[in-house]
Amino acid sequence: MKKMSYIFITIGILTMLYPFFNNFYQSYWQQNLLNQVDIAESVIEDYQLLNEFFYEELDYFEEQEVDTIERMEEVVNNSSNLLGTIEIAKINLRLPILLGTSSSNLRKAAGHLSGTNFPGEIGNSVIAAHRGRKYGVLFNRLEELEAGDKIVITTKGEKHEYTIYLKKFVEPTDLSVLNRNSKDRILTLITCDPINNPTHRIIIHAKM
Repeated sequence: MKKMSYIFITIGILTMLYPFFNNFYQSYWQQNLLNQVDIAESVIEDYQLLNEFFYEELDYFEEQEVDTIERMEEVVNNSSNLLGTIEIAKINLRLPILLGTSSSNLRKAAGHLSGTNFPGEIGNSVIAAHRGRKYGVLFNRLEELEAGDKIVITTKGEKHEYTIYLKKFVEPTDLSVLNRNSKDRILTLITCDPINNPTHRIIIHAKM
């Protein structure tokens, strides 16, 4: 009987401690994935400029928004700086990705942050897009994503599939979203939150 009592007590203690160890493990794993290496000053400058673009008035999108497929066809046919496309089946998203996160790029597509790694490469590939008031526009539904959801990036006929492992809301000045290491292929999606008068950023981290 004493042995059974000890077994039940041990099981009870382990059950209570499981959430603590699980959270510790997840935090440790995430930190290792995003172990910071040197971030070029130019990347930081472009990221800070991107934050300014996120404060643009949304009236433009109300007046100019067209169907996603039509917008993609226009960008693909007329852009010389097309990097590829991003597809997220869960939120019915398919968008062109342009090189750079200039204001003009972000008005019609997602933009790849200059100086970050390209999709499929070891490091951190950062892609940003606006949100609009219309349902489903650009990265409008990004906050619906959860760990385990899939993201497919296609560049020059090559498909790169990523699995989301972390979603978080951060201050615009948080540079940790740019972190990378020398072994993992990380994809980071960035957009503003809330849609009106954004004060924070929605960050989606995914790994190949």
